[in-house]
Amino acid sequence: MEKLRERYVKFSVSEGRLSVARFPLTYKCWEGLLETRKTFLNKGSLGKIDSPYLEPEVAESWIRSHENGVNPFTESPRRLMRSEEYTKLLKREQRLINIGTAIFKKFEGLMNEFGVSFDLDDANGVNLLTVGTPLMKEWYWDEKILGTCTIALCKRHKKPVLLYSWENYIEELVSADKVASTAPVFDTNGDIVCFLTIRRPLIKEPWEIRFQMLCLHMLESVISMAVLFENQLNLININNCYEHTSKQLKNAENTLSATNTFLNTVVSSIDEGVLIIDHTGKIIGINKEGNRIFKQRWEGIANRNIGEFLVNPSPIMDLLERGEEASLEEALRLDNDEMPYKIKIRPAFDQSNQKNYGAILIINQSKKGYSMVKNKIGTPAIYTFDNLIGESKEFKQAITIGQRFAKSAENILLCGESGTGKELFAQAIHNSYRPWGPFIAVNCAAVPKNLIESELFGYEAGSFTGADRGGKVGKIELANGGTLFLDEIGDMPLEIQAVLLRVLEDKQVMRIGGQCNHKVDFKVIAATNKNLFKLMKEILFREDLYFRLSVLSINLPSLRERGKDKEILSNYFVKKYCAKLGREAMQISPAALKKINDYDWPGNIRQLENAMIYAVQISSGEVIKLEDLPEYILLDNPEQFEEAINPEKRPLSFKESEKLLIENAIVKAKYDVAVAATMLNISKSTVYRKLKEYNIEY
Repeated sequence: MEKLRERYVKFSVSEGRLSVARFPLTYKCWEGLLETRKTFLNKGSLGKIDSPYLEPEVAESWIRSHENGVNPFTESPRRLMRSEEYTKLLKREQRLINIGTAIFKKFEGLMNEFGVSFDLDDANGVNLLTVGTPLMKEWYWDEKILGTCTIALCKRHKKPVLLYSWENYIEELVSADKVASTAPVFDTNGDIVCFLTIRRPLIKEPWEIRFQMLCLHMLESVISMAVLFENQLNLININNCYEHTSKQLKNAENTLSATNTFLNTVVSSIDEGVLIIDHTGKIIGINKEGNRIFKQRWEGIANRNIGEFLVNPSPIMDLLERGEEASLEEALRLDNDEMPYKIKIRPAFDQSNQKNYGAILIINQSKKGYSMVKNKIGTPAIYTFDNLIGESKEFKQAITIGQRFAKSAENILLCGESGTGKELFAQAIHNSYRPWGPFIAVNCAAVPKNLIESELFGYEAGSFTGADRGGKVGKIELANGGTLFLDEIGDMPLEIQAVLLRVLEDKQVMRIGGQCNHKVDFKVIAATNKNLFKLMKEILFREDLYFRLSVLSINLPSLRERGKDKEILSNYFVKKYCAKLGREAMQISPAALKKINDYDWPGNIRQLENAMIYAVQISSGEVIKLEDLPEYILLDNPEQFEEAINPEKRPLSFKESEKLLIENAIVKAKYDVAVAATMLNISKSTVYRKLKEYNIEY
């Protein structure tokens, strides 16, 4: 038996190129594999397949399948056997079925979470047992009938095999979108007795490294199962010699230990939180994601009872005691805060002796709970990096940096002119880092100076005159578990900056009038269109806060620096607004496009979008012409704008005049509200109110 085990190790580590399947399988390998298959099916074998992306054993099997006349597009391969013959076979191989049932049972509870199925097939490739979804159960797994498949290769080469769906020969196996690992089971003479197979669905991007690791662990698991199967076979066949039996049991114990190691590795790779508890609720295992959710290292949570973290009354302990499986929404008490989670309970209950060993809890952040927070504050984060439009080198570089920074918990500072899309970038970073957490946006310039402190930090009941009777939760607390976006951070009052700095350092916030701190966990994304270095020299912005916020900085290019992106975005906005109006998408004339490309766009993307909305509304045809663009774009001298917006045909109403005045100021101020307010000699809050009243986007 030791020699048999050594053979498996040798196959899986040194000889078995089939068993590791070009691990890791890169995107280039995957594309090359698909192209190789397409070429082969179009041209035939010609006795040779010259491709670096296909294993030689697989290529040889494709050629044999072609030469044997196997039709890759057949929908009705040869039947297995008559039902009475199949019944006799199952009865004759009951010993194998019993061993397979016992072994699959050991893996079934955890592995079913990943859509995995198990197959036991006899030495001829006839299915004896399936746990999970059956795949072509009624056919011979034989190369002359089904062409290339894991069992055919395993039978021919007598070693473990891992194949992705596109490496099979017939289209029915390809379209099943499975990755399969098969290992042979040998008797003491070295002959194959049967085959064990594990299958799981392919993901959309099978070259993703975590999925590759799972496939490798799946292969190692089926090898361990085969070794354990051989041990059980031999324990049945050999005599009761104590010494020999002891050695076999030791091998089986080592195999189970190796299997547990593989499973622990798989569990640690899962994105969901996994918690293992015994029948009393004591925590005896947890994966990395579970540590993150509970904000505890293993030594801080080991042997504690799950009941310490449950908000009473909770049905989890009753379900555990009864050994029942369930999925439910539960609140967990973590660091004195209650957070909603979706918890699946999978009991470890042995039906044979009615013994309850405990359960596995699979924990996910509750989308419903976070949706309630998002809906309450009205700041949905809908943009991802895929939604950001642009092909210029400068813009793509900003996206690449943003995607890299999004993986970090460090604070990020977005710098750029007004209208360059800083909030869209902030949402994209949030949706890469904590997509189910709340996204809390605060415009530091739009909130009146006397209210910004209570807006950020919240207050207790009766803290000041006019305060809500029940108090108020601040935006910082609402951002717990998600992202706090501080727009126009350069306009934050100096005295508030000191308090914010303390919160960022301690990750604790105290409400106005409060007596205790509340722990908070959030990522800060700040944005500014101002020169913070200049503000620091003028002692209008704290230097220590700047260095706290700008751990990672991204400069967003202005629209005038983005070349052909002006044209791309113009067409996008026209198509988008036409769809909103239920109209056919309009084209933009060459003359209009030239003017769009030549214009500087001081208001950047926001101004461009408004201009395209205007053009769609004003145009009477199917093409946006030069004269359909806003008049201030057409003028050679922008200073003539004031004259152009005051038509002589009729006197304007007060509201029309005020709206045009606000629009004029915001354009001349390059969409900087503070500058526009100075020009109009009114407060910033009044400008914000008028922009909202007249539905002017800024």
